Amino acid sequence: MAQSRRRAQNGNGNGNDQPRRARGSGAAKGGGGGMFFLFVFAILACGAAAFVLFPDKVMELLGQKKHEVEDVEEVVEKEDPKDKKPIKVVKKEPTQKVEPKEEPKKKVEPKEEPKQAPKFDQEADAKALFAEAQQAYAKFEWTSATSKAKKIRRMDASPDTKADAERLIKAADELKGFMKGMTNPEYGMTRGIYTTDVVVQITYGSGSKENVVPIMSMDNKRIVETKDPVGYVQAKLDGGSAFVMNEKGIPAQLKSDNISSVDPADMTSIRSKLSSDGKRKLTKLKSNPLLKNDPIAIYDVARYAYHAGIDKPVTKLLEHALLIDPELAESVRNDRANATYEKLVRSMQKGSKKIAAGHLRYLRKHYEDTSVCAEARAYYAGENAKLAQIQKEARERRARAVEEARRKRREEAKKKGDAETIEKLDKLEKEEKEEAKEMVVADGDEGKADAQWTKGQEYLAEALKPGMDRAGKKDELLGKAFKELTRAWSTYCDLAEKGNENAARKAVECNQDRYSAKKYMRP
Repeated sequence: MAQSRRRAQNGNGNGNDQPRRARGSGAAKGGGGGMFFLFVFAILACGAAAFVLFPDKVMELLGQKKHEVEDVEEVVEKEDPKDKKPIKVVKKEPTQKVEPKEEPKKKVEPKEEPKQAPKFDQEADAKALFAEAQQAYAKFEWTSATSKAKKIRRMDASPDTKADAERLIKAADELKGFMKGMTNPEYGMTRGIYTTDVVVQITYGSGSKENVVPIMSMDNKRIVETKDPVGYVQAKLDGGSAFVMNEKGIPAQLKSDNISSVDPADMTSIRSKLSSDGKRKLTKLKSNPLLKNDPIAIYDVARYAYHAGIDKPVTKLLEHALLIDPELAESVRNDRANATYEKLVRSMQKGSKKIAAGHLRYLRKHYEDTSVCAEARAYYAGENAKLAQIQKEARERRARAVEEARRKRREEAKKKGDAETIEKLDKLEKEEKEEAKEMVVADGDEGKADAQWTKGQEYLAEALKPGMDRAGKKDELLGKAFKELTRAWSTYCDLAEKGNENAARKAVECNQDRYSAKKYMRP
């Protein structure tokens, strides 16, 4: 009874033996298990998707290197044709396809736009103005040339054009004062004699002829401008006397009693000869290595061209002479003084001290301020120690002056971008060193110097014989003489500086022979 009662309580009330389910418990258990499987499935699906979409990343996370390929052995059975037994063949295949590596893309640099040259809006106007300044410069109109060139400083022009203008300004300033001395009668014919149409030919009673121009008076050498120069001079002669000036710049007062005739000068023939002589001088200057860098020789050719009215080469020649010798005006003056000093030395060598005294008086009157005059006085007095000192100081002072002037010119050229001047200075200094290396050999051997001096004198005497110029041998012999004399002179100067008073005197006399060789060599 009791057991039947318990079964009845545990049953479902309808007599079945199946246990009664707790309310709600089965539903709770069944729902929880389904959710867990869904969660696991989602994770696996995500992993699979990640492996498909990002295999490299997944392999990296699992410890594998990117694109690492693992070989897998595949066993394939094949039949051996001899004994018909199957054999195993191992075939290796990559487990993963290797993708070709992509070349790194080169970085493309952006193309730089070509830099445009700066525009100088006034360049054309500046060049036109510079051309006008050059024309004025070539005509020796220094004020006009300088004024035009200075205007270019304020213009929007290229550095090259401005550098050209600055170079012209400097050259004009130098030549403006320098060329005043070129009209000095002491230096030769005056410009007016062949640049005007008032030249007349005077025939003297002796039959000699001379070309002259009428001037105002003996003190006033201004040339008289007249359309009838022959009539003007004749009228003055008929009135008592006429003032004229010859081609050497020497004024004269003519009287009618010693004049046979006054005729027009043949200006066509005169100018033709001047032009021919001018070309010959220029050719000789450029072709002779001992003259092309001789400032006095260059000056002489420029002076000839200026007086003859051959204007084109004048400024270029003078610019070159000033580049070589920044103290050109002083050098020209010393060269003129040396012509008289040479006469003094020759007179002393011949024992004509009285004539030498006259030359010394002339030097003291006209060239007292020069080192040439001081040297001549010491030589005349026989003060050899003082003479050596004067020679040394003169050489050193000149070397310092030239060096300093060239240094300043080089600095100015660099500052203004004047490459042309720098190039000229470099070339000049190179040529000077080569020339000095060839000629100057101061080895201190006085006996050797004496032999060189004697040899130089022999060449000099041979060159000055009549007919040597026509034979074309004069300049060659003069060149040989100058080289031998220069070698001897350099040794004498070296010995004189060391206290050899006799060498100081030899240096003076040998140097006068050098002067003669160069003087007769000049165009």
